Amino acid sequence: MRRTRTGFALAVGTALAIGGAFAGVGAPPGGGAGLALAAAAPADAGQAVSLTLKYQCAYPLIGRQPLSVKIDAEIPKTFPAGEGTPKFAVQAVATVNAGATKGLRAVYGETLEGAALATATVTSPDHPDGSPLDVNMTLDKSAIPESGEFTVNVHGNAPSLTFTKAGHGKIAVGDLVLSMSAKLKDGGESGLGPFESECTQDPGQNNVLTEFDVVGKEEPAAVFKLKGSTRVKAAGVTVPLTGSLTTGFDAAGKLTGNLALDKSAVPFKLFGFLPASFDVAFGPAVAATGTLSAAKLTTTSAVPVGVPSVKVFGLEIGGGPDCRTAAPAQIGLVADPFDKASGGKLTGKYTLPKLQNCGVLTSVLSAVTAGPGNTISLTAAP
Repeated sequence: MRRTRTGFALAVGTALAIGGAFAGVGAPPGGGAGLALAAAAPADAGQAVSLTLKYQCAYPLIGRQPLSVKIDAEIPKTFPAGEGTPKFAVQAVATVNAGATKGLRAVYGETLEGAALATATVTSPDHPDGSPLDVNMTLDKSAIPESGEFTVNVHGNAPSLTFTKAGHGKIAVGDLVLSMSAKLKDGGESGLGPFESECTQDPGQNNVLTEFDVVGKEEPAAVFKLKGSTRVKAAGVTVPLTGSLTTGFDAAGKLTGNLALDKSAVPFKLFGFLPASFDVAFGPAVAATGTLSAAKLTTTSAVPVGVPSVKVFGLEIGGGPDCRTAAPAQIGLVADPFDKASGGKLTGKYTLPKLQNCGVLTSVLSAVTAGPGNTISLTAAP
C-alpha cells in the first residue's frame, strides 16, 4: 500500500512540475501511477509540442522505480528580443484513480499536498552553453475520498525570461525533485511522513521540448554621408571618395544597410609616359552587412567595380559599360568606435579583381588596378 501511495504522489508531482515549466501538460489516463492531467492552454497560445520522457526515481522504502512522463504544451515559436516572455500560468486538474485512493486511505491519509521543482535548460544566443531554469509548483490541498477517483488542482507559473540577442534557441527538459505529504484528519503526518524524491532521466533520450527563434527589432534606418579616399596600390595613387552608408540595426546589433560610393577619377601614366586618367565606378549601391558590438562596427560589401571612361589628354579612348572587374570587390570596413547617431571613421583593405571587356586596353588597365593591398578610409557623418 505504501508503494501505491508513493507512486501516485510521484506521478502527480512530475506532471505538475513539468506543466509549470512549459505552460500546458497532459498525461493519458491510466499512465504513470494512475492519473490523468488536463492543463489549461496559456492565454497567448503558441505552437503545440509534445514529448515523452522516461525517468528513474528514488522512492522511499522501495528504491528506484521507472516513470514515463508525456508532455504536451503550447509554446510560441518566436519571442521578441528585449522583451520579457509571458509568465505562463498553469491551471491543471489531476484525476487520481481508485487504486491510488485505496493506497492513500490505507495510511489514513485524509488530504494530499506538496510541491515539486522542475528543472530545464534554455539554450539561446545569450547563453549558447545553456542557462538553467527552475520552476516551483504547488499542489493544492485536496481531500482524499473513502474510495473511487478524486481530482487535485495544481498551479504555478514559469518565470519570465528576457532574450537580448536574436537567433535560435531551444528548451530541454531536465530532472525533477518532489516533496509530497499525505495528512491525517487532524492535520498531522500520515505513517509515511513527508518525503523528497529525486528523478533522473534515462540516458540517450531526446529531451528537447521545443525550439524557438528570438526575433530582433530593427531600428529606423540612418543615412550617413561618406567622405574620404582610397589608395589604389597598383596605380600608386590616392583617390578622393564620397558616398553614403545607410544603416539599420536589430536588437542584437546585426546590420542591414546599403553602401553607395560615387564615381571618381584615377590618374595614371598610359604606357608609362602618357598622362591619362580613368573613371572608376563603385556600384550601383550594394548591400552592407555586419555587426555593431561594443561600439565596434564591422561591415562587408560585395562591390562591382567598373571603368566607364578612359581619357588621354582629355580625349576619351576606352572604357564603357561592360569594362568591369571579373567579380565584385569584397570591401570590408571597420569603425571603432561607431555611434548609431553620429557615425565614425571607417577603414579597410580590399582586393581589386582583374578587369575584363575593356577592349585593347584590358591588360593595360588591369595592370594599374588589379591586385591586393588597396586601402580605404571614410568618415561617416549625418
